Amino acid sequence: MRDSTHPKYREEIRLAHGRLLSHLPERVEWREDELMLASGASRAVVRFVIEQLTDDGILRPFFTPRHGHPTAVYRYVAPSVTAPARQDVTLTSDARVVLRHLTTRCDTLRNMSHVLRLPGDRAQDAVGLLQAAGLISCRYVGGLAIFAHAD
Repeated sequence: MRDSTHPKYREEIRLAHGRLLSHLPERVEWREDELMLASGASRAVVRFVIEQLTDDGILRPFFTPRHGHPTAVYRYVAPSVTAPARQDVTLTSDARVVLRHLTTRCDTLRNMSHVLRLPGDRAQDAVGLLQAAGLISCRYVGGLAIFAHAD
């Protein structure tokens, strides 16, 4: 993004932040493109605001498979909105292997699939199951989903 300290862009960020805060209670899950439409701001400004809202604990990045690739979805977790409840799940053997791997390091889905010798779809199912159980977390660096053991 351009220099976020420049007064013009600080004002853009402030306006986008306010617009997003007013729209977030409408739904629990948001994609980046939907946040751009809701705020009317550029992608760079919206990404900056998403980072701020994530740091403040208002948005939480979440992994979701879309067209075979991990896609960033942001969940609104303000005190007035009940966060999606953890599901009681029975872990598969693949999920237990992935969880054990993530206790030692953070990793991407593709690398886990390669290192653990799991087909991509089985690794993706295991990651989805572990996230539904609240045992792992996901953060995005650019478009790359990085998974970690939730402490």
